[in-house]
Amino acid sequence: MKSTLAVAAFATALLCGGIAAQNRTATYGLQNLITPYTEITGGVQLEAGVTIDDAFYANIPIGFDFPWGGNAPGAQWYNAIGVSTNGWIRMGPVTGSTTLQGVIESTATTSYDAVAANTCNIGSNDPTAEVRVETVGTAPNRVCVVQWKNVGRKLSGVVSAGWVFNFQVKLYETTGVVETTYGTYAVASGSQSVGVGLKGFASNPVVDYRNLASTSTSGNWVSPNVGTAAGSKMFLSPTKYPDPGRTYRWIPATLPPATVTLNTTSTPTSLFYGGTALVTASVASVLPQATSLGALSAVCDLSAIGGSAATPMVDDGTGGDVTANDGVFSLQITVNAPSATTFNFPVTITDGVNTGSRTAQIGVYTILNDVPSGASPIVEGANGPFDNTGTMIPSEPGYATPASVGTCSATQNAGSCDMFFTYSPSCTGTLSISTCGGDNVTQPGENQDTQVVIYAPSGNPIGCNDDAGTTSGLCGPLGYQSLVSGINVVFGQTYLIRVAGYGTTGTNVGAFMLNLTLTSAAATSSGAGCSAGGAILTLSSGLPVLGGAPFTLDVTGSTPNEFGILAYDVAGSVVINFGCDLYVNPFTAQLVNVFYDASGALSLPIGLPNIPVLCGVAFDLQAFVLPAAGGFGTSNKRTLVFGY
Repeated sequence: MKSTLAVAAFATALLCGGIAAQNRTATYGLQNLITPYTEITGGVQLEAGVTIDDAFYANIPIGFDFPWGGNAPGAQWYNAIGVSTNGWIRMGPVTGSTTLQGVIESTATTSYDAVAANTCNIGSNDPTAEVRVETVGTAPNRVCVVQWKNVGRKLSGVVSAGWVFNFQVKLYETTGVVETTYGTYAVASGSQSVGVGLKGFASNPVVDYRNLASTSTSGNWVSPNVGTAAGSKMFLSPTKYPDPGRTYRWIPATLPPATVTLNTTSTPTSLFYGGTALVTASVASVLPQATSLGALSAVCDLSAIGGSAATPMVDDGTGGDVTANDGVFSLQITVNAPSATTFNFPVTITDGVNTGSRTAQIGVYTILNDVPSGASPIVEGANGPFDNTGTMIPSEPGYATPASVGTCSATQNAGSCDMFFTYSPSCTGTLSISTCGGDNVTQPGENQDTQVVIYAPSGNPIGCNDDAGTTSGLCGPLGYQSLVSGINVVFGQTYLIRVAGYGTTGTNVGAFMLNLTLTSAAATSSGAGCSAGGAILTLSSGLPVLGGAPFTLDVTGSTPNEFGILAYDVAGSVVINFGCDLYVNPFTAQLVNVFYDASGALSLPIGLPNIPVLCGVAFDLQAFVLPAAGGFGTSNKRTLVFGY
């Protein structure tokens, strides 16, 4: 009967108090009852132990879409909450404050659309204390539970001995019901006023509230009074505190209007000046889920580029959809726009009743190599000048920094205003890249603060530099330009190079040179081994250089009228003990020349074609001789590395 009277009293307050219907809490009725208090143990633990004190946790997922505020202005569906350790929550992915028991009457924008369960200065001297959030149950009957366990009152910086609170706030899927429910309480001595109820819009705290009240002489937790002011409180004392299972259930008479939520995309997210992008929008969800869609239509606002604010989108295969009438709408957009401009294209889908809106973004660039797909080819030597003024910055859609860019050091950022280049080495060798200018001195208007990253064909960064320093005047007077050196590159492969400014303005943007120096593998010659009854293989001319003058191999020391072959194999051949060591594997050796010389000597000029892939490759050569008198002989091994 007491519960029934409480409901009646609350209804009377609604009718006679002159509370305006537009308030977000206006449609909530109250049930006062006993329910089982079930402690949660899963989900996310926000606070724990004896350190609980004055904290607010924003953007905690509810786990479902929760209706708040009935059909009043500002009522909507939320999927996140903020949680205060001081016994209250707030709707939305929002910031909060350390507001204590005054949350309901507060005019602060950080405390509106809130639920107060036991608001006061809460702390803990119990290591088992915690604040936890967990969503339990299955759709469409899930419940988001926020729990304060074994906490207590903090007064003058000290947690009051013998004060223990256990309570929860519950949000019910689909119905929009809000509950504050209470477990075990203990109040050793003294008293405390706490806030319990609902808070609406911050600028209207005098009337947009639903709360409960009791005092030392009037009302209690079993039969509370209906609050008559935004500052009404519940009273805690050794004789007045909630009994286990006490539950205040707040029930909205209506739910917020159904809404359509969308997914929107644009492909590509950035495009070259005059390029075409495909904007698509699809229905992501309809709230509440039970609402069925009628005939869908969609429009896209193209006023940002001089088009119609209600440009129809199509829902058929001709617009890029896979399936006609599948709820996916498309629109081809051609954008002619200044460099580094971001355009927003609001999209709206409606079925005549439910409406949803979301914005697609497209970044437009006029500098072709602002993105990797437009990278400009560069060669060894001086390249440029280039200018990164007007290139995109990270906040723009489609900003094209590769995900693996990383940073050049733990103390540096990843750079901005980047440009991309491709490089195919003329030979296998070692590469250095610098932005130091042709004379290693910064010139007027030249970018003084760059970052350089080089990527292997696999996409992984293999070299990076931010500040090359000022050693010996290197890279300009400030040392902020970049030098990457000692990078092993291979002929036939293509590398991506990114040049960025450290920031977005000033000396971080402007002209720069890009200097590439390739040190190719040096030509070398070395001999090893012995000559056993055979020839001696020597190099009697210059080192072997690709595309250069022929080098000469001499076979000497053999017997006149001897027949033999000169064979080669890739360096690293196995050593076979065959009288004298046989260095070139006869099973894999490739024939170079067959010789027969009456004098017992042969000079063989060999010209190497200009084939860069051979640069740095080492070959083993060896002569095998068959004297006229019989037997078998081998020369020493000669290893040649082809240079460039």
